[in-house]
Amino acid sequence: MNIVTRKFLILGITLLLMISILTTTQAYSDINGIEYDDVIDVTCDIYMDSELVGEFTELAPFRFQVNEYIVNRILVDAVIGLKVGETKSYITWLIDYQNGTITTVEYFDTTIYRIIVDSTPEKPIGRGVIIALSVIGGLGAAAGFGYLAYKARKTVFAKKCVICKIVAVGTCKKCGRTFCERCYSNGCPYCKSRTMLKF
Repeated sequence: MNIVTRKFLILGITLLLMISILTTTQAYSDINGIEYDDVIDVTCDIYMDSELVGEFTELAPFRFQVNEYIVNRILVDAVIGLKVGETKSYITWLIDYQNGTITTVEYFDTTIYRIIVDSTPEKPIGRGVIIALSVIGGLGAAAGFGYLAYKARKTVFAKKCVICKIVAVGTCKKCGRTFCERCYSNGCPYCKSRTMLKF
């Protein structure tokens, strides 16, 4: 993990801890459930392309602000209206990268564990400070998690060369097998094609 990623994660964690300390009253109601801009803790399992990338429990929950500028809009829509203790069994969306790669993101058994900051607190004093800290903390944590997920995809979950098993750089246009540059230097040893489609 490089120094920039560490700074993002430390900033996000520190600010979210400050939010927990500043928030002493809640206006949460079982009638309305979770509302836009609430900061909540959830338990869930997160997968990217069928690979587990996050396992969040009550001891280590996933904290985020219910705001489409912090997390994906589909996740926001899925949790709004849920009450503490309620579960959304399955949430999913696609990430379309600029290089044409599409990643499937899946949330399983997303349960509302607790509310950290209510968007309509009974005592409005300091609400602006709390919301501002929520946004900054969420951005820091999201940036750090996004960078780690990107690095994990490029290393742990990267496709491997069928011959030497190191990270592949493309597929054979004819047979679809994955190869590194070195193993494909003389063309595909299986179908004899000499055209590689780079990732």
